[in-house]
Amino acid sequence: MEKRQWCTFAQRPCNGCCFFDAERYNKKFRSWVLLWFAFLIVSVSAGLIYGWPALRLKLQEDGSTLTEEKFGLMYTIGSWSTQGGRFFFGMARDKFGTKIITCLSLILVLVGLIGVGLCDPSNQVAVLTASLFLVGLGSSAQLCVQPVAGLFPNHVGIVLSSLSGACQMSGLIFLVLTIGDRSRNVSFLVLAACIAVLTIVAAVILPRSNSFLLPETGAAAAVHGGSDGGDDEKNCSNNGDENMQHIHRIEKDDLQVGDNVDRQDLGESSLSFGVVKELTLL
Repeated sequence: MEKRQWCTFAQRPCNGCCFFDAERYNKKFRSWVLLWFAFLIVSVSAGLIYGWPALRLKLQEDGSTLTEEKFGLMYTIGSWSTQGGRFFFGMARDKFGTKIITCLSLILVLVGLIGVGLCDPSNQVAVLTASLFLVGLGSSAQLCVQPVAGLFPNHVGIVLSSLSGACQMSGLIFLVLTIGDRSRNVSFLVLAACIAVLTIVAAVILPRSNSFLLPETGAAAAVHGGSDGGDDEKNCSNNGDENMQHIHRIEKDDLQVGDNVDRQDLGESSLSFGVVKELTLL
């Protein structure tokens, strides 16, 4: 039965649809491409709300007359959505898969950035608060791409630490956007455009399932029409019976070896006793 390679972009077994060598990409480049893409996503979206001091100063320079109480309320809502939203997005990812929820998270960040860039900070408190809330929710993209560490089983800790560091780095994004005489409208819209590009790329290369590992066995089943649940259960049952038979054979061999060793020890003991007895008679 011929086994075909999995096409990362089409999310199905490759049938000559790729304009490049899918097998070579999957073996040599796919893991690193997904890792660096996950790092990029986290760097520009996961911890944006932590750059609030720089954004707050820019809003005041733009003529905002909001009180400290309102500024504090906006930051509280944004920071809560950053942490609290991950619980719900984690459950959604388990149900709908990595690709859909990651793209949804990035879209929320995109809408939030547009709102921050275009709103009038002097009177549009609700718009600014809602925008920060969406930016915080969109930070759940980090949770969606963290399983990329499974592609590096010997370096899971390093990968997760790198993504955590990328989350902290993203807090500098607001500082970069607001430093100098840059227009808040232009800088935030440029970042929103970059997020839109990342969303399109995520829709292409991220896996639909919860795992980043290639479904190699599933690819072969899909090419040949797959099998129903009864066949799968039958195969599992047959494999289990074969494993049990193998275990019984090993146990039987061990018992036989043990019996042989015991007989050998008994023979040696009898021989030794006979020698001692002859020496005594002499």
